[in-house]
Amino acid sequence: MNRSVHHRGGFTIVELLVSTLLAAMLMTAIMGLAASASRSREFMDKADTEPAWSTRLIELLRWDLQNATTVRISGKTVSIEGFGYLSPIDGSAGHRRVGVTYLIETDDDDRSVLVRKQVQHDSTTNKNTRIDLMCIDVVDFAVSIIKDNNGDAPQRNKNKKPSRVTVRIKAGKMSRPLEKVLVLN
Repeated sequence: MNRSVHHRGGFTIVELLVSTLLAAMLMTAIMGLAASASRSREFMDKADTEPAWSTRLIELLRWDLQNATTVRISGKTVSIEGFGYLSPIDGSAGHRRVGVTYLIETDDDDRSVLVRKQVQHDSTTNKNTRIDLMCIDVVDFAVSIIKDNNGDAPQRNKNKKPSRVTVRIKAGKMSRPLEKVLVLN
C-alpha cells in the first residue's frame, strides 16, 4: 500500500484569521495617524485665524459692554461708561463706576498697539487706573453696533445698551481679520 499524502498549496484558516487581524490592526493605526494629522491641521488653521490674545480681548470687551450704561464709537476708538470695574492689582471684577476706552496707540518702538484703559470715576488718584495691552502690530480695529429688528441703533437711546456688536481686528501677520459677533445679555 502506497499512500501518498498530497498537500495542497494555500493557507490554513488560522493563518488567514491571523493575517486578517494584523491587517485590521495596521489599518486602525494608519487611520488614527490620519485623524491626528487632520486635527493638527485644523488646530494650526484656527491658530492662524484666532491668535491667543484674541480670546482675552473678546472676553474683556464682552465684560465691558455687558456692564455698560453708554457706548460711544468714534472711528477706531470705543468709549464705554458703566460698572464693569476690574481691579488694577489682581484683575478681580467689581461693581464700581468706570470709564473704559479701547484705542490704538503707538508704543516706544513705533508699533501700533491696541490698549484698554480703565479709569475709576469716583477715585481722586490715578492709582485706580488700569491699562491693558491687548494686541501689538494692529492694522485695523473696529466695533460696530448691530441694529435691532426695528432698524434702530440702540446707542441712540442712552438707557438702552447694545444687544449685539461686531468686533473686527487685524494685527501682525494674520492672513485675514478676526471678526466676531458678540451677543450681550
